[in-house]
Amino acid sequence: MGNKNSVPKYTPLGCILRNWALFAGDFITKKKMIFFCNTVWPLYSLGSGEKWPQNGSLNYNTILQLELFCKREKKWSEICYVRSFMLLYWNEEIQIKYMIWVPKSPQKEETSLDSPNKEDNSLPTQLKTTTGPPPLGTAGDLVPQRSAPRAPAPTPSPDSGGPVVVYRSPTCQDTSLDQRATQIQAGRSPLNEVLIGGGYGNQQLSGFIFVRSQFSTSDLLSWKIKMPPYLDDPIGMKNFFASIFAIHNPTWADIQTLLKFFLTPEERSLILEQARAEADKMHEEAPYNLVRALGDLAIPTTDPRWNPHDEWDRNRLEHYRSCILSGLKNGVPKQRSLNKVLQVRQKPDEDPFEYRERIFKAYRQYVDIDPEAPENVHMVNETFIRQAAPDIYRKLQSVRGASGMPTNQLVEIAFDVFRNRDKVRQKEKERRMRQEAALLADVLRQVLSDLHQGAHQPGAGPRVRNPRPANSGSRGHPIVGPNQCAYCKREGHWKRECPSLNRY
Repeated sequence: MGNKNSVPKYTPLGCILRNWALFAGDFITKKKMIFFCNTVWPLYSLGSGEKWPQNGSLNYNTILQLELFCKREKKWSEICYVRSFMLLYWNEEIQIKYMIWVPKSPQKEETSLDSPNKEDNSLPTQLKTTTGPPPLGTAGDLVPQRSAPRAPAPTPSPDSGGPVVVYRSPTCQDTSLDQRATQIQAGRSPLNEVLIGGGYGNQQLSGFIFVRSQFSTSDLLSWKIKMPPYLDDPIGMKNFFASIFAIHNPTWADIQTLLKFFLTPEERSLILEQARAEADKMHEEAPYNLVRALGDLAIPTTDPRWNPHDEWDRNRLEHYRSCILSGLKNGVPKQRSLNKVLQVRQKPDEDPFEYRERIFKAYRQYVDIDPEAPENVHMVNETFIRQAAPDIYRKLQSVRGASGMPTNQLVEIAFDVFRNRDKVRQKEKERRMRQEAALLADVLRQVLSDLHQGAHQPGAGPRVRNPRPANSGSRGHPIVGPNQCAYCKREGHWKRECPSLNRY
């Protein structure tokens, strides 16, 4: 149960584990995710009679009740794991890609429009929503979230002749689960897709219409302040655009606004070039798919005026967004991205585990590579060794087969060196002190040896103070030794200390 390999691929938990970089935060691990999902959460008594199943759930109410339960019980460490399933719930692209199927509970029926308490709503004169795009968080929180699904609106009888009723369908919004629950109860939900139903005269109207919601200047400025420059974090910018696409369903013109607001002309040129290359690649894979046109047709430079109510145009717009995301991912040259990784070096007193996490984050952020994937172990280990602190680098260089061993084992070896640094420093200090003491002893021995040899050298007289040159004709004081009295000529004192002078 606790083994990652035992989790089925086509389950919510299996999908999260296979796309860990997309759903995981900075402080959660796969081991704990499996433990909570398959061991702990199935034991909780959730509200509304919900029960958490093994290998996860895509039922909105089940996920919501689990998060509310964790908040009530103050299980704060589990909430970030619960929200991974909520992020998966709103990421329909991943669900379709991995063919996840989990039956959801049936939706409740709303009260009939013929109820006596029903208010008489007239047809609105404008369908344009006034709700602006919600503010987004940081780049790590830009995965789209949505409000809870609402039950479909009932359609009145054909002969009712009542007015057309416009219902808003669910959409994405960057709010907490509690805020979304409050919005659902209050009947508020910002969206771009509108469900129409009801009768108007002798006609019955039903289905969905799309309403365009413009970006406000304040929202654009707020997002730009929170986002780092594209060249500093290309993957973060790509995730940001992906969340905007999922939340606001932007048109071609809206996407041009985003590209011009967040990117420089040079960056836009690189991204569009990569987007066309991706379109050409997808066209080669499916040449008979009319949506996957060649690059110049799939990535037009002028507004193609795609109609969101036309399925054909809608698919082409979706293909255009997909190519733009690919261009954002690959727009920065690989060498520049790798240089960002090479700039991550271990600090002098940094724990090897923290150093490893910084390298992992750099690979995910700048190169979009999963550093934990088996095929990338050799590359990540080489980076870890080459950019480690000098003492750790020397130790890892001496380990045979260090590049091919598991990264965790490599970090354990580095941590042993890090932990024993104080002992090594103490030994080095003692060694230097011994060397200095030995050097000082050698100097003293040399000085004493010179003095001893000078005192016993044959024919050598006593050393004198201020000797007179041999060729000097001056008559001055007689020559005396260094310890000889100039008055009494005795050794052991000088003239000012002479006892003979003190007698008088």
